[in-house]
Amino acid sequence: MAKQEYTHMQQFMPSGEREWTSIRWRFGGIDRRDTIDTGEFSDMVGISSEQDAMITDPPFDAVGWIGKRYANPIQVEKFDTFLMVLYLSDGGALMADMLVEGYTPTTVTINADNSLGAAKRSVVLFNVCEMEDGNILTATFHPTILIFPDKYSFPATPTAGYGMTASYLGDEFPNLSVATSFQGRLFGSDGSLAYASGYNDYANWDLDTADDSSPAHAWVTATQTNVRADDTILAVTVYGGHVILFKRGYMHAIYGTENPFRLYDIGEYGCVGQRALAQCGGILYFASPGGIMAYNGDSVVCISRNVILGDERLPDDTVLSADFRYLYVNAEGLSLRYDTVWNVWTRQSLPDGFSWHDSVGNRAHPNEEFHLGDDGVLYAPNREISRPWSAETDLMAMGSLDIRRVKKITVAGVCRTENIPEGEEAYIRVYLLHPGETLSPDSQLIAEKVFGRNEGARFMLRSLVRMTSDTAHRLVIVGDGHFSIHAIAMKATWPGRSNPPGEGERYDTV
Repeated sequence: MAKQEYTHMQQFMPSGEREWTSIRWRFGGIDRRDTIDTGEFSDMVGISSEQDAMITDPPFDAVGWIGKRYANPIQVEKFDTFLMVLYLSDGGALMADMLVEGYTPTTVTINADNSLGAAKRSVVLFNVCEMEDGNILTATFHPTILIFPDKYSFPATPTAGYGMTASYLGDEFPNLSVATSFQGRLFGSDGSLAYASGYNDYANWDLDTADDSSPAHAWVTATQTNVRADDTILAVTVYGGHVILFKRGYMHAIYGTENPFRLYDIGEYGCVGQRALAQCGGILYFASPGGIMAYNGDSVVCISRNVILGDERLPDDTVLSADFRYLYVNAEGLSLRYDTVWNVWTRQSLPDGFSWHDSVGNRAHPNEEFHLGDDGVLYAPNREISRPWSAETDLMAMGSLDIRRVKKITVAGVCRTENIPEGEEAYIRVYLLHPGETLSPDSQLIAEKVFGRNEGARFMLRSLVRMTSDTAHRLVIVGDGHFSIHAIAMKATWPGRSNPPGEGERYDTV
């Protein structure tokens, strides 16, 4: 069979080209699971989506009024009127500093014979109510801090420059490893049994007997009657009017307000540790081995499917904390922040090689979130400073894997520079990457804008792009300074006419 040959003008010649402009007015958070045309980002650091814009996050800075670096930090706790840092002395004793702004720390020697080292502790604030002749009008409350599993207590009353020595609760006290306070009782577990103390007395462990039973008595029960729940209790908290017990693979609730209480099974949802849970916006969040779960009192859902993939496991030392809006997730090599209002994830911006040692939410002052660095310094968000940030889009194929050319990029936003120190600058840079390419000094810089002090304003960053033919592209936007990005547009063309004569450009809005 003869081979067909074509001469000039016998083959189809493309007439013109088709154009497609993709505009992003709204932005999602991090999505590592789906990587093409999602409208979200494969990575975000120090910037996140709020409302209809991407806004740079306030970076963490050392808390100026503390002025102390802890050589052997353990954890930080936040109460209504003070911070408390647990740490080890040079001799290995378990110590605590109660910190109030403007006052000298109150130092507490908790356990001089500390045999648990730098292990995380379960810290409980218990209010003991005292009344004369049962008259509620004369009631006074004595807040007391309880430390487990060490079994020590001391008054939760910081006194400037004063030293305290904690009191041992005694060998008869249950060997609680985790505990919490609820409705005038101490609830906890030794890993196997669930306990509730007598009413209004954390040291009362008198149980019912055949001859003496009382609603005010203490209570204890086993938790392994369900063979699918045969595991060690790792965490306990209060949520929705009930005490919640967590094992690594199961979840229980304690119902009732007086002895005898009742233990109910919630389901096969586990928590990796006592500090791996937090509440925010009326939702209980906890870290299971496979991801971050949200419990609303009725059902449990995983909220981290797009940022923590199925083959990744959260370590036992994962710490969750929350303020009025944000949930913070910190573990070795992992620093994430979840916006509970817009349901999007971002990564916290940390110094190179830096990780949080511990963190705690400040519910008394919801604009503050405290983190204890691995350098022994306490940090909190500081909106007056800036730190480098970046955002990388997913692979933008625009619904087609044909070869195309990116012709134009537009970024619209606002920069604020009133807080920039004299002589320094804020900047924003936009890079265009091909599939499989990672950002490097050789990556194609397609747009850049620099702002000096008091030069911040609305900006429209436009760039005509050349030498970009490929099947898909990614944008990487990096910067330093206070920015909000409100729109990103990319115009691409394909060879050949696809639109009817007279039809204009095709737009895709996300």
